[in-house]
Amino acid sequence: MSRHGTKRLLAPETLLHAQALLEQFLHDSQATLALLVDRNGRVLAAQSHEGTERLASLGASVAAVYAALQSVASLLHEERFLTLLHEGLHERLLAEAVGSRWLLVVIFGQHVPLGLMRVLGHQLAEQLTVLLEPSTPPRRLRERRIRRAAQDTVDLIFGFDATDTEAQPGANPWP
Repeated sequence: MSRHGTKRLLAPETLLHAQALLEQFLHDSQATLALLVDRNGRVLAAQSHEGTERLASLGASVAAVYAALQSVASLLHEERFLTLLHEGLHERLLAEAVGSRWLLVVIFGQHVPLGLMRVLGHQLAEQLTVLLEPSTPPRRLRERRIRRAAQDTVDLIFGFDATDTEAQPGANPWP
């Protein structure tokens, strides 16, 4: 496969549709950056409210971290980790699996509720999966959606935010 093999496998109109989905997501979520990358780290589509000079490095780095953490998932007897979250002092990074070959990478500030971003990020990942892998069995997607929707609903109802320890005094934020 050539250096740009993934882009060649995707039709230009598919990439344009992915770009439009990322743009709408950025508008709806208050995120500062959204990327669609392949598992090798190549950026396929991107939307950003800030500069784009480091997108290639960011895509490659997140893909490498995601790949490394899949071995941790195996050690924990998990099939794989679908969502990764990293938090800094000012920014958070959410990486969500999109089908079997891509990742959604989102950068957002501390002002955006984590539960909301998880729900919106998961919805976008599902939309991108349908767009990029139309042959994914609907039953499998439906089961995953139901399981994930239940988890996200509980997070939204109880307002769980791993950084919001004041909401639950004395509670362990890492169950």
